[in-house]
Amino acid sequence: MKILTVIYNLEKGGTQRAAQVFAEGYKELGHDSRVLTLYGQGSRYDYLIGKNFIIYTGLNETSILKLL
Repeated sequence: MKILTVIYNLEKGGTQRAAQVFAEGYKELGHDSRVLTLYGQGSRYDYLIGKNFIIYTGLNETSILKLL
């Protein structure tokens, strides 16, 4: 199953941490887990890239086409 976790950004914060945990959990269960940040990256970005996550930044025509 494809699962997209949508979050404001990947800065430090409780909501961002929860999004990271959920995205990692989905991936561990064998799903195609990806992350969409609406307003920038943040300190968690490098960590998730290191875990081979696909991260889309911003909601624009390019990212929408990649999501389809």
